[in-house]
This record gives sequence, structure tokens and C-alpha cells, in this order.
Amino acid sequence: MVEVLVEAAAVSLLRAAASERTAVETSQHRTALTSRVVVEQAKGMLAVHGSVDVGTAFACMRSHARRSGQPLRDLAAAVVRGDVDPAIILHVDR
Repeated sequence: MVEVLVEAAAVSLLRAAASERTAVETSQHRTALTSRVVVEQAKGMLAVHGSVDVGTAFACMRSHARRSGQPLRDLAAAVVRGDVDPAIILHVDR
């Protein structure tokens, strides 16, 4: 009888741990997807602003983020909000 209870408790603990891992992974995926959407929006905005292709816009944004020590997703969000002048990122004169 004790063995059955111990086994049932072990199964419950394993299921709880698996459920927690799934919740954490889901949250991480959601965050990554949200970051990706913002980065894509910023790339498009920079491309239009600078009349460059999105690959060039992304390279400029990534370079600026590295130089400034800012996470790419934070810089992208600032671009989308209009808090950063695209000319600074694209290295163009206005």
C-alpha cells in the first residue's frame, strides 16, 4: 500500500514539474515572438525611412544596438515608438 502511495506521489511531482516546464517554455516563446514582431516592424520602418532593403536596415539596427550596448529588441521598440531618429541608426544626414 505504501509503495502505491509513493509511486502516485512521484507521478504527481513529475507531472507538476513537466507542467511548470511547459508554462516556462510557453512564456519564453511568447516573449521571443513578441520581440520578433517588434524587430520586423522596426526593420520595415527603417527600410522605408532610408530607402534601403530590410537586410540593410536590420544590419544597421543590429550594429547600432551593439555599439550602444542596447538589446536589439529594446532599440527596435524605441524605433517603433518613434523615440529614436532613424537617421542615427541608418547613418544618413537629414
